[in-house]
Amino acid sequence: PPPPPPPPAEFFISNEQRENNAFLFAKIVAACPSSCAMNAQVEFVKGPDGTFQCVCKCPPTATCAMAGYALDERCECKCDKRPCNGYEGDPNNNCACLCPSPPMEGCPAPTTEWDTATCKCRCPANLCGAGQLANAETCTCACGARDCPPGQTLSATCACECPKGKRCPMGQEIDPTNCGCRCPQATNMCPAGFDWVPCPGDPARCCCECKNKCGSGCAVDGVEKECSDDMGQCCKDCRWTRDSCDDQDKCTTGDRCTGTPATCKGAKVCPEPADSCTYFECDPAVGDCVKKVRGDGERCGPAGQDPNDFDLCARECKDGVCVEKPPPPCANDPSATDPFTCVGTFCDKVDGQCKEGPQVGKACNDRNPCTTDDKCGPDAQCKGTLLTCEGPEYTKACHTFQCNPLTGVCEAQSLPFGAPCNPPPGDLCQTSGTCAGGVCLFGKRCKPLRGHEAWCHTNECDSLTGLCTRKPRDVGERCIRDTGFAREDDICGKNFRCVEPESEEDCKKPDGELGDGGNGNGNGNGNGNGNGNG
Repeated sequence: PPPPPPPPAEFFISNEQRENNAFLFAKIVAACPSSCAMNAQVEFVKGPDGTFQCVCKCPPTATCAMAGYALDERCECKCDKRPCNGYEGDPNNNCACLCPSPPMEGCPAPTTEWDTATCKCRCPANLCGAGQLANAETCTCACGARDCPPGQTLSATCACECPKGKRCPMGQEIDPTNCGCRCPQATNMCPAGFDWVPCPGDPARCCCECKNKCGSGCAVDGVEKECSDDMGQCCKDCRWTRDSCDDQDKCTTGDRCTGTPATCKGAKVCPEPADSCTYFECDPAVGDCVKKVRGDGERCGPAGQDPNDFDLCARECKDGVCVEKPPPPCANDPSATDPFTCVGTFCDKVDGQCKEGPQVGKACNDRNPCTTDDKCGPDAQCKGTLLTCEGPEYTKACHTFQCNPLTGVCEAQSLPFGAPCNPPPGDLCQTSGTCAGGVCLFGKRCKPLRGHEAWCHTNECDSLTGLCTRKPRDVGERCIRDTGFAREDDICGKNFRCVEPESEEDCKKPDGELGDGGNGNGNGNGNGNGNGNG
């Protein structure tokens, strides 16, 4: 038979090609990891570029338990590089990205900021203001429905701003509050009482305009100025009046500026219900009052009362009205009126049910006459407030008041000897003293005189001022010698000195006539030598 045909040319491999394949295979094998974690198998896989690689094939169930970690090419848990744009993470800092420095040429617009958390260029922070970032690549914003003040428009970054093409006359500037033109305050040359504003008849120029023209809305103190003369001229006299306003609430009426600082408030248009079983709801945008009633059986009380004080044992709602309830079965329990017990059957004011336990808040008697307002507590104990025996009626010098546990009456008890005490209020002539037998031995502000000054003088005190005054004794009054006692024949003469008159008539004679001079004739020289020279 004829010989078989030769094989196709593509099946022939030259020796040179065999050597190349063996070299590449050895190179791939040399790059294989020596071992794989998690018992993974080494496999040859074809990469995106068509070349074969030696990698670890991780088990399908292999995962990393710690957040921020992922399996690497050796099936080991390492910081995940994906959130860091391919850069390493710091295992000692919760895998925070170890980003390089920002690009030398800077981040390209519109992503002009370098984000150290993701190692990427990003949109500027707070780019969209009150809006939201719609596209992180193009840095476009989604502003939603937002209203801007009159004259302002919404920018691409969701900010209200004046139109870009707005222009003002020379010498004026744009007012950002209303996008109008205003005169710069730096060029203000107006006197006090005037504002630097565009001229009413020629807005391209700036003029001095009166400040005190009537305004509208709530002023600083809830008032507006009304001029008493021509509105076109500068007001010389102004009066302040309460200003009407609008609080943007249709559930109120008669809105006026009140308070400091002024706020706009009005009276409610809905009527005030008689009790809590009826109430009204009002939509501020519409102003319609809708009457509502609470369900039957709910606890209630008068309008304005604290709901915590409502007692379902006594009142309940019925057909929208708060009505009295008949006493519960436990109302006649003997423990309810026994002042010496705090445990028994009682009605719970929250749910209106009869319960067994401490009768919290019940008036009782703790058997202590020195307490008042005795009430049962949560611990089923009766406790009252101790009498303090304090007040104006319990004020007495050198005494303290304590309650007598037998009578419940505050009784005075003397302070110990030597205890300090104070004089009565308003008496400026006495000073602090000490107690002795329940009596205060006050000190005297004006000390007694000593020596010859005390013979015919006293040191008197004015109880209103506390001032001390040296006053003479009356002529003929007994005088006080240094001994501190008055002798029967010592009297004060007209010269405020102690004298010893021979008779009562001598007390009435002028100075120089006292004494008859023995046998002399008493001519008035006062020597008393008995020779008649007096």
